[in-house]
Amino acid sequence: MVSDVFYNDFQTSVARLDAMPKIIHVLSQYGLSLPPHDSKTGLIPAGDVTKLLDAVRGLDANAHRASHAAEILRLLQHAGLAV
Repeated sequence: MVSDVFYNDFQTSVARLDAMPKIIHVLSQYGLSLPPHDSKTGLIPAGDVTKLLDAVRGLDANAHRASHAAEILRLLQHAGLAV
């Protein structure tokens, strides 16, 4: 039904508006930015998400960085940018 599609698109847009500033804030702490999303699926490719999270975790992977990586993944999923 058209209204269901519109509603789902609207929910995704609202989720992205909510999540994007949070994602950008955390990534900026590490000098990182979001990789581009796939124009057909709207998702960031899984390999790029993994690389991004690994970059946030860093080599020392202390609890603070791991917490930020988990937060980014949760926000990307909330925004419909990752599965």
